[in-house]
Amino acid sequence: MDWRLRRPSIPVVDVALRARRDSLIAARSSSERRASIASFKELAPGFKYPVLEHIVMFKVKDDANPKEVATMLEAIRGLRKLDGVQELTVGQALSVQGGDYTHVLHGRYRDKKALAAFTANPDFAKIAKKFLVPLTENMVTVDWECKPYGPYLESIMAKRITLVKIKEGTSSADLRFMEESIPRLPSKCPTIGQASAGTLFPSDKAKGFNYGILELFPSTEDEEEVFASVEHIAWQDTKLRPIAGSLLLADFHANV
Repeated sequence: MDWRLRRPSIPVVDVALRARRDSLIAARSSSERRASIASFKELAPGFKYPVLEHIVMFKVKDDANPKEVATMLEAIRGLRKLDGVQELTVGQALSVQGGDYTHVLHGRYRDKKALAAFTANPDFAKIAKKFLVPLTENMVTVDWECKPYGPYLESIMAKRITLVKIKEGTSSADLRFMEESIPRLPSKCPTIGQASAGTLFPSDKAKGFNYGILELFPSTEDEEEVFASVEHIAWQDTKLRPIAGSLLLADFHANV
């Protein structure tokens, strides 16, 4: 299996950090950009507290009306204003491996109570009844808690989600070897702006997946570059592949 596929965030307010970020954007070559990102990360503040990551992948039905689908996506994005929602992005997947899905939702919440309040909110219930039930199918929903690795980013333009079914018989040492590698991803692969990962909360909606990984990118160019990088390929081959019985991967642009 080839796994190598081709947002609202807290703003960076420090002037020095803005200058570093601007130098990143202005860098013309790949090596210059990677060096600028690495330098920026040395100064940028990181996360102090864990967050709740909420991922939903779903397929829009073949006979769904495109205008209704667009209305559904805008209605979901309108839920960003609800209390406890730190980030909410939904859109069509650029690529999916390991499942029949067309769209991805990523929500980041303050904690479990905030997610529970979100799903119990009347506005969400109305959207689910009016749009999600009649227009979508084949849904997988997962949640995990993690303190994200890497700095706060003013802009996140692309995301990759990897859901893992841990291979039967995987030793605790091999699983720990993989888990301990994820906090180092943003430093080993500088074009990864942030990474988050964790054991999934048990749920029938997870469809047997038990571990989730989220990689976030400041630009779509960074996303394209990282999956051809020697460092990322080595991470997949030596850390992820040995423990994965099966994978579900999806990439999507987050500026929506």
